[in-house]
Amino acid sequence: VFLLSLLYWQLVAQMCMRMQPFLNIGETFESEKKLPREALEHLAAAGFPAIRQSTKVKQSFHETFILEFSGPVPSELAPAHETSDTSRAVLQVLGSQLGDKALFCVRRPICAKLLVSAMELASAAGIQVPHVWAHGDVPRRGPLMGMSYIVMEHITTQTVEDEVFPPNDQFENILQQVVAAFASRSLADVDTELLPRYDTCYALLDELRELAQVAGSVELISALNKLQDDCKDRWRVEAIAPTLLHQDLNNGNVLCSLSSTGWAIDALIDWESCAVGDRRLIECEGSPWAELRCLAHVVKGRWLAFIARHSPNQAPRCEMSEIFEAHDECQEILVKKGMLPANLLIAGTSFARLAKSFPEELCPHYAKHGLPVAHAVTAELT
Repeated sequence: VFLLSLLYWQLVAQMCMRMQPFLNIGETFESEKKLPREALEHLAAAGFPAIRQSTKVKQSFHETFILEFSGPVPSELAPAHETSDTSRAVLQVLGSQLGDKALFCVRRPICAKLLVSAMELASAAGIQVPHVWAHGDVPRRGPLMGMSYIVMEHITTQTVEDEVFPPNDQFENILQQVVAAFASRSLADVDTELLPRYDTCYALLDELRELAQVAGSVELISALNKLQDDCKDRWRVEAIAPTLLHQDLNNGNVLCSLSSTGWAIDALIDWESCAVGDRRLIECEGSPWAELRCLAHVVKGRWLAFIARHSPNQAPRCEMSEIFEAHDECQEILVKKGMLPANLLIAGTSFARLAKSFPEELCPHYAKHGLPVAHAVTAELT
């Protein structure tokens, strides 16, 4: 009976996720083959050379295309690093508004302007990043609405994700240099309005408590209150200067090449998960930081499940399966630590929360003016 029940809920969850494109961005993007018309018009109007070829190289939380122009882009249109090939560019369509990392803010959704702001801050800290050549809005893409795109310099590098990258010791040295550069530049008095920002662990706890209250999760509110008391009384956590946080420093995002002096960084890419705050929130492995990150993942999953079911007009586009995977893993860790009750570990707990249908006519990712997609399209045509 248990196995049949588990299989049932898994099938229900999968069916539900497939029915909701805005909760399953990667699968939704599979049918999108062409470049956004808005991006093409922007580049043409700005005087960029004609695009000879475009190739979609990745789709997950976002779409990534490689553009090949008919010739080099003039420097006055497209500033670039010395080694870059200006006849190529990277175009991203920002699909997910809510990512899968521990630091997030539902009031600061992922968008092109967020990436631009983050890369400007990184450059000011001495980190080499791609130059941004263009960005703008994508009003509609397939069944989804209200997205944005960004066109960036194509970085010349020897890095191939998970295949070609520096030896572990050299890569760790490069990571330490990146982290040190971020840590050296305080953002205490810098306006970072577009980015999620938590100057202290207490600010993050306050945010998580608000989301847990929306989801009606008494056990999470209790755990957050207990951790806050421990941060003050047991660990006596004091504030440090807030800095830029990337949250995804891996061998696919830290682009490197080998020269006669060894491996060196070419550029740091993929800024969708960036935030500003106390760097211990993502760098420290011990208590209370590890527990706080776990609670952040669990709260995010609970909030998403609740809001998608009860208030779909407030639900963000996302890759729900990734968020719920982190939720379930962290929930189990917190139960083992005694921070959450053991009865939460029920097969399909998180996925089952979305098993019921919800009113798609209220969902802004599909429709305009409160009309379902089919009606909205008809209204536009008439």
